[in-house]
Amino acid sequence: MKLRIEKNSIRLRLSPDEIKKFFSKKELSETVYISHKNFFKYSLKITESNDFGATFEDKNLLINVPANEITEWINSKKIGIERKIIADNDMEVMLIVEEDLPKKKKR
Repeated sequence: MKLRIEKNSIRLRLSPDEIKKFFSKKELSETVYISHKNFFKYSLKITESNDFGATFEDKNLLINVPANEITEWINSKKIGIERKIIADNDMEVMLIVEEDLPKKKKR
């Protein structure tokens, strides 16, 4: 699972195999180690609530996606899901979860 953070945008890209795993296990996580004691984790979780949101606590960025939206996405031909949320500080943050498409071969 790839993570891209740019300004007020958080994008998670999943390979086709990761999408299948995510749908069956309801959660995916990755850990980035900067050193033995310094790391952060990012996770994507399917929730039964209708809240599409994000939290950052204890070095963990957690993105919650409603189950109905994941089911709709997987059963469609859409590349991904995106939602604009309002953070605690009234700032808008764009959350994007999408399939990581294979790169086109150069000629």
